[in-house]
Amino acid sequence: MITKLRAYLLFSILLSFSLLAVGFYSKGYWVVFPLLAGIFTFGFFTRRTPAEWPSMVLLGVVLFAAAAGVLRGVSQWMVLSAGVVALAAWDLNMLYKRVKIQPASPGLEQLINKHVQTLFFAVALGWLLALLGSGIHLRFPFAIMALLVLIIFFGLDRLVHGLNSN
Repeated sequence: MITKLRAYLLFSILLSFSLLAVGFYSKGYWVVFPLLAGIFTFGFFTRRTPAEWPSMVLLGVVLFAAAAGVLRGVSQWMVLSAGVVALAAWDLNMLYKRVKIQPASPGLEQLINKHVQTLFFAVALGWLLALLGSGIHLRFPFAIMALLVLIIFFGLDRLVHGLNSN
């Protein structure tokens, strides 16, 4: 099961880098390739480190590159998707590091499966809501919008707790 988790982790890292590379390259910003090569090299040499700071640095750099891409006019869906996938990769990396140091137990595989399913559900739901929200153009006062966001977060929290109790 750990090899499956590692495969998910490597896939999400490669997908995040690919989305950034395609997004920047499509606008003619080739300078992102040395940055991605540096990030990949840093990640390669720190992959066996038990500390959490290398993955935090990698996540921060990818999110910084995504934010810079939005500001430079790169396809928002590409760079924001790269940021979301990088966040999922960071989460999978944290899970992988914790699972790797634990002895094998009977419930470990079920825990990993549940975590990956929940993460996939959260990412898919976020993209779906973003896609639906991009087509809606309504104007609300800030206070009403904040209240709606709180209600939605509370509803999603209840949904997750309901799924976890089953």
